[in-house]
Amino acid sequence: MAVSFLVNEGHEILARNYRLRDSEIDIISVEPQRDNPFGIDKYVVFTEVKYRRSEIHGNPYDAVDFSKKKKICRAARKFLYDNKFPTDTALRFDVISIWNEKIEWFKNAFEYVS
Repeated sequence: MAVSFLVNEGHEILARNYRLRDSEIDIISVEPQRDNPFGIDKYVVFTEVKYRRSEIHGNPYDAVDFSKKKKICRAARKFLYDNKFPTDTALRFDVISIWNEKIEWFKNAFEYVS
């Protein structure tokens, strides 16, 4: 569901369920930019997807804690290195929350954590 959503938003999917030891990134994609004021033509986007059947346990977004962010960033760094992306590649970390059939997209949900 999240992959279809991102493709409809113009993303090119590079990888799904990218794993590194104790880390996983659900979706890695490229989002082209038009008229970006900073001259960026594309972002490599690392997306964490969280699903809940109901709102009883809160927003799925809240499940992305500091530890999870750190693991995602470590895996992102490895993905970029292994795939020979330049060191100045524009990145973004997004979260997609899914509650039943409702999708909520948090662009730039967090910054790189080392």
